[in-house]
Amino acid sequence: MLSIQDLQLYSKENPPLKTLGRNEEINKSYIKFNSDKKNKEQFIKTINECLLKQDYYFHLNHFPYNIEPHIEHLLLWWRKDINIDKLIISKFNNKVITYWINLPDNNSITDIKHAHIFVIK
Repeated sequence: MLSIQDLQLYSKENPPLKTLGRNEEINKSYIKFNSDKKNKEQFIKTINECLLKQDYYFHLNHFPYNIEPHIEHLLLWWRKDINIDKLIISKFNNKVITYWINLPDNNSITDIKHAHIFVIK
């Protein structure tokens, strides 16, 4: 289980080189979801529809990494050039633990720019 200290090893300047683990139940759901191409296509379509109405979109990660219960794993999706640093800090203030954009080899959705954000609940 990842703690605040574990997560703070990573940042926008130093993202993880590989996927951080999920708990067994969430990982099974993640694998099942990804095994059907239509799920991913529908998910991307839904995010794109949100981004037609707004410049960015935050939501809880449906398949969060295995983190301590007092931490939330969110995603920020965007299309246009925006200052994600300013946006994340203004949205979550001092609750932000860290955030990053996955490296291309560690990115399951490459169609839309997104960042992983970890905050204290």
